Amino acid sequence: KRDASSIINSITQLASNSQVKVTSVKPEEEKEYNSYSEIAVRLSIVAANYHRIGDFISRLENAPEIYIIDNFSIRPLSQISGGRDSDRLSAELTIIAVIFKG
Repeated sequence: KRDASSIINSITQLASNSQVKVTSVKPEEEKEYNSYSEIAVRLSIVAANYHRIGDFISRLENAPEIYIIDNFSIRPLSQISGGRDSDRLSAELTIIAVIFKG
C-alpha cells in the first residue's frame, strides 16, 4: 500500500526531473472511500520559467500513479522576494494521489 511518504518521494522526484525546486511539502489527512483513498499533498515550488512548471505537470499527468492537481496558483518570485529573482516563478498547488484498494 502506498503511503504519504512514498507519494511525496514520487512527486518530489518528478519535480526534480523537471528542474523544479520543491520548497515546502505539507501532506494532509488521508480520506478513505469504499474502493479507494486519497492523500493530498500541498506543495510550494520554484522554477526558472513556465516551461519547467509545465514539464512537471506533464510528468504528473503521465505518471503511472493517478494524481489530481487542485488549487493551482502561480506568480513571479519577485512578488515574494521584493524584486529579486525577477525571472523565476513560484507556484502553490495541491496534488491529490488516488490509491485504489485491493
